[in-house]
Amino acid sequence: MPRRDGVGVAGRSPERADPNAVAWRDRVEELLLAGERIRERVTAGEHGLVVTSHRVLAFHPPSADGPRFRAVDRPNAVAVRTETRESLRSLGWAVALATVGTLVAFVGVSVDFAGLLPTVEATGPMAGSVGGTLATLSTVLVALGRLVVLVGLVTILAGLVAFGRYLRGRRERLVVAVSGAADLSVPPPDEPERAVDALARAIERPPAPDGDDRAVTDDALR
Repeated sequence: MPRRDGVGVAGRSPERADPNAVAWRDRVEELLLAGERIRERVTAGEHGLVVTSHRVLAFHPPSADGPRFRAVDRPNAVAVRTETRESLRSLGWAVALATVGTLVAFVGVSVDFAGLLPTVEATGPMAGSVGGTLATLSTVLVALGRLVVLVGLVTILAGLVAFGRYLRGRRERLVVAVSGAADLSVPPPDEPERAVDALARAIERPPAPDGDDRAVTDDALR
């Protein structure tokens, strides 16, 4: 259920969270500059995004790629969105392998390889030898046709495996677009659209007229 921490929006319940990652994510106050205040907080498992009056902070567990902590100035945070990240390379391999495999299997099924042998009516003392040779070649060509079909099916299977990898590689992310640097990205919380709206408002919101930029209380979102 959503909670407020400062102005924070909670995400999905963490699985077995890394104690060090959670410690820094929940000890944001120790990282604040003089006069800096927390405006919004979004957590997703062991990841977290925090918007302050000055910056946007991102926290990641040690198991994640890249640094465990990043900070960007609020003016450089230009947009908040959810997006699907996917490996187009895996998708390309899946399409290519499936196409090639289908063509190869079609050739193996539609072509009568044994029929490629010429019809020879041998007579005389060599008739038996010629007939035996043609029969052997016919058997080899039939086996070749079956092998072509098998290769096609294996290639199609490889394409399906590549497509499965592509599907597994698709990841939904909550992204804060950053001008002039890599975006901040965490897994989406349970209510991604709500998190997007809350983060965007916190980033774009000007200071209060009296200069008081304090966070609202825990009951503000309930």
